[in-house]
Amino acid sequence: MKKILNEWKKYLKESSEFDYEAFIKEFNEIIGNSVSYDSSFFRIVQKEYNPASLESVSGLKPRKKNKIIGQLNAGMTHTWLEHVGIEGVKFVVDYKIDKYLREAKPENVEYLKNNFERFFQTLAQSSASRPDVEFNLRQVALAGQLGDWWIANDGLGLFKDMFEKKINPTEV
Repeated sequence: MKKILNEWKKYLKESSEFDYEAFIKEFNEIIGNSVSYDSSFFRIVQKEYNPASLESVSGLKPRKKNKIIGQLNAGMTHTWLEHVGIEGVKFVVDYKIDKYLREAKPENVEYLKNNFERFFQTLAQSSASRPDVEFNLRQVALAGQLGDWWIANDGLGLFKDMFEKKINPTEV
């Protein structure tokens, strides 16, 4: 996996002055991490889903319930899948894609548009264990860097399809 990433980095360095490391860092910060610090997301989640009142968390012990509510408020897609369903996952993925397109540097968005298939192949092929021992039981995209593991592993097809519709609305 690391060999694939290293070859990809080498190709990018040879073909342009584009800062691939900065692109990956920004992608992970916006897409891969939680959106718990995003007050807009939190307000929408509270209004539309009200995690504390979901039937799927109502019978849980307080500590577990608080953890699940926190993960829902943070936009962790696997937790959304388990406790809200696929429509909830689509809501989170859509939000994260819109956030990326709004907040990412224009050159990074352009790079992604121009290298869309190749980048998603890299996501699919670059899995490795996460560095934190507590959560390293499964492989995670971008050599274990992606915090929201489901979006770029089990949910990669959905993520890719939704992203492609956003960046190439007339081609899909």
